[in-house]
Amino acid sequence: MNLTYAKMLSQFICFVNRVGYEDGINFWGGSEIVNPPGEKIIKGKYFEQEMIIAEIDIEEIRRDRIPPMIQKDEDREMTIKELKRIQKKNAKKEF
Repeated sequence: MNLTYAKMLSQFICFVNRVGYEDGINFWGGSEIVNPPGEKIIKGKYFEQEMIIAEIDIEEIRRDRIPPMIQKDEDREMTIKELKRIQKKNAKKEF
């Protein structure tokens, strides 16, 4: 889930989880840091106490948010026109 949200939001995700038992509840650890492309930078051990440290490059967010060339070539006006045409065509079929 962390990988998905990091990629979807183009953000670093720092997931922090406790380890051990408290009031009969087991906390499994596994803290991790995920970069904007959805790759794990570092991951903590499961069921063992461990401190994880990683360096985060904020520029990675900017680089990940730059649209690929295929999106830069998109003609938004044409897309809107085509969607309206399809909507109009489907509206006629309903009656």
